[in-house]
Amino acid sequence: SRSAQNRMMTIKMTKLQTTWLKILLVAAVCVTVPSEFAFARRKVAAQTTKADSGGDSDASKRGIEFLKKHQYDQAIAEFSKAIAANPNDPTNYANRGKTYFAQNKLPEASADFSKALELHPNAVDVLGDRGQVKVLQKDYDGGLADLNKALAKDSSDVNSLRFRGFAYFEKNNLPKAEADYRTVLKLKPNDADATKRLSMIEAKKK
Repeated sequence: SRSAQNRMMTIKMTKLQTTWLKILLVAAVCVTVPSEFAFARRKVAAQTTKADSGGDSDASKRGIEFLKKHQYDQAIAEFSKAIAANPNDPTNYANRGKTYFAQNKLPEASADFSKALELHPNAVDVLGDRGQVKVLQKDYDGGLADLNKALAKDSSDVNSLRFRGFAYFEKNNLPKAEADYRTVLKLKPNDADATKRLSMIEAKKK
């Protein structure tokens, strides 16, 4: 169901060169971002995959277990080992980026998301994650570019809609901000942040 997908964000991997093996969804963890983005307490899914080129899948699995326990430094160390063993696997960059995101280490998260996208340009969830990081960094144009691409492929991603709405709000594009927040409410009728933001938009119109 869509609600289950919102609770567990997935990184969709396809063939990079010759073969990708099955992706295993293993965990969901909460990410806390600065207080002014209270709406963005979100769940990210950590995943691991095995590629034909080989790699330290045990390190990936250990990293995911640390991530589940919010032991972020240990998770980063394990994902870094997995990256060293297989630098062409975008999943480990994406997972390490999610871990940095959980720590609010936004430049590091953005760099890892960018590397994952370099290796797998059509990873929708990673595009959304990088776009959200850019919005948090107040790079609204860069964030909108990523979020527009992500939402073009998955128009019901509530988190990306929230962040895009906020970016439009900050750029004073109230009609587009309002449209995104109204879409959020259609998908999640009791969303407190969307309701609050719409009230703020109405106040700015007066």
